[in-house]
Amino acid sequence: MYRTSSKLAILVVVLCPALEICFLVQPAIADYSIEQLRDKPVDTRQQNIENTAVENWRPYFHLTPKVGEDRRLGRFNLLYPLSQSPDSMLFTDLRVTFDNDDAREGNMGLGYRRIVTTGDGDDDWIWGVYGFYDRLESSHSNTFDQGTFGAELLTGDFELRTNFYFPDNKSYVIGHNATSSISLSGTTIMERTLSFEAYERSLPGFDVEVGYGFDIGRKDKIWFYGGYFYFDHRDTPEIEGPRLRLQYEWNDAFGVSDSTLAFGIEIQRDDVRQTQTFAGVTWSIPIGTRPKSPKDSARWRSIRSRMTRPVVRDIDVVTFADDITKAPGSKGGPKMVSNCEAPLVDPATDQQVDMYFVTANGSAAGEGTQVDPMTIVQAEASSGASDVLFLLNDDGDIDVSGTSDGSLTLKPYQQILGVGSGTGTVVSLPKDYTLAVSTATGRPTLTRPIGDDVVAVFSHNTLDGITISGGNNGVYGLNVDNPALN
Repeated sequence: MYRTSSKLAILVVVLCPALEICFLVQPAIADYSIEQLRDKPVDTRQQNIENTAVENWRPYFHLTPKVGEDRRLGRFNLLYPLSQSPDSMLFTDLRVTFDNDDAREGNMGLGYRRIVTTGDGDDDWIWGVYGFYDRLESSHSNTFDQGTFGAELLTGDFELRTNFYFPDNKSYVIGHNATSSISLSGTTIMERTLSFEAYERSLPGFDVEVGYGFDIGRKDKIWFYGGYFYFDHRDTPEIEGPRLRLQYEWNDAFGVSDSTLAFGIEIQRDDVRQTQTFAGVTWSIPIGTRPKSPKDSARWRSIRSRMTRPVVRDIDVVTFADDITKAPGSKGGPKMVSNCEAPLVDPATDQQVDMYFVTANGSAAGEGTQVDPMTIVQAEASSGASDVLFLLNDDGDIDVSGTSDGSLTLKPYQQILGVGSGTGTVVSLPKDYTLAVSTATGRPTLTRPIGDDVVAVFSHNTLDGITISGGNNGVYGLNVDNPALN
């Protein structure tokens, strides 16, 4: 469904041989005959394990503040053993995370870790699997649910892990935008409205990480990690890139036995979020009475202590929010949700706005367009409130004496326009639209013989860019509201 699937397949192909080798180790170790076992020296360390009380590991509370250039967050984490044997542990991992953008996330995890012994004790390792239910309330107050599944291999100085993230397919509208324009189709002024919405979505993906640690003194350790992450959705840009971590572990911090204070720096880079750098501290504090431990090598105690280390996974349910300010339809920009075109309507009259071109010798069957204009008599009969009569100077003066009242009687909000003394003009229309008429030239003239008025105005009429001559009055109106004569 997503481009993620192809990269997941590659990851599985790489990891499966390594896991297969690891799981083949145990049967090989046990491949001895009874006689060989009798002659083999007794592994006192293994006997100690078997004789140890079942409660080998205590609950741990992990506190992690992290600070970045644009983000600050804190995480509270409780790792609690539910069931344990001398070399395995079933545990729950409960987390709450807050940040300075008012995002909140909770994680409920269930995991299993097991120590695999190799006989001499120098190559013991832990394998573990875990799953989480995640819920995020984002900074946009949207809620996302996710399932996270991971696996890990841990030794005293090596770590390998991978995580797979499967969020719900929810998307939320976080912004609206619309653009409108007009055009002239025949004599009808058409209004086109494009509506856009910005969304926030959760992204599926995976990450993988490998790390190696070096001893510093008797107890402390410094770790170097390198990893890769990939998150994607069909409607968002890819969020993918490298991640590097450096971590210093101070064990038995402040004299608290079995506690760890880890100082870390993390850098990651992708094309969407750019370079992000975080500095953080994780304080791991044991809870309860320290269990008895087998008296054995420091290396064995080290591998046992890693059983209660925090599960390492992405701290967030990864989401992507469209940028409403970007170009509509672009990757990461708002998406078009509607494309509506309808005749322009004047809110003042609730009438459709039409525009008729008029000449002195317009065709008797003229459509009223600029290339097929009509007469003034036709225009008066065809037009209604809020319409525009645009006069052309192509055929001389326009005589209004043939109109119904002997005068050109306007309707409310009608406009009589011409280009004036220039070439072309811009017509002002309702809703603050303008429409350019660029090819008309010459100031047109409205006229009639003496006896009646040339133009009878009503309320909110506009006369602009024309000459009026003849008649008893050029323009006449009684109790007229807001005429505009330019």
